[in-house]
Amino acid sequence: MNHWTKQKSKAKKYSQLLERKRRKLIRRLKKYKHTLLFFIHYFDIPCENNFIKRCLRMIIGKAKTSGWFRNDKSGERFGNIMSVIKTSKLRKLNPFKCIKDIYESKALFA
Repeated sequence: MNHWTKQKSKAKKYSQLLERKRRKLIRRLKKYKHTLLFFIHYFDIPCENNFIKRCLRMIIGKAKTSGWFRNDKSGERFGNIMSVIKTSKLRKLNPFKCIKDIYESKALFA
């Protein structure tokens, strides 16, 4: 097999890969066509999920630096605390005051 036929074979495999990806995208668009542009009609729905990605990025950073958590309980505590902090920031509240209010058994986010 010479160099030209190898290149031709690679090009054919690449075009087949692109065709599979194209078909997969079309199937996905057809499957979710009713919810794909929901954010155009309902302005309270974001058009992207960057907020969720930013929230998860911190957890992944924690995993890379410390190797996750020693047990499930500490991971659950971390998640609960970060949930309060992120929610309070999202609602433009002071996160430290919200945590203090939790310890003083005051209602939050009502």
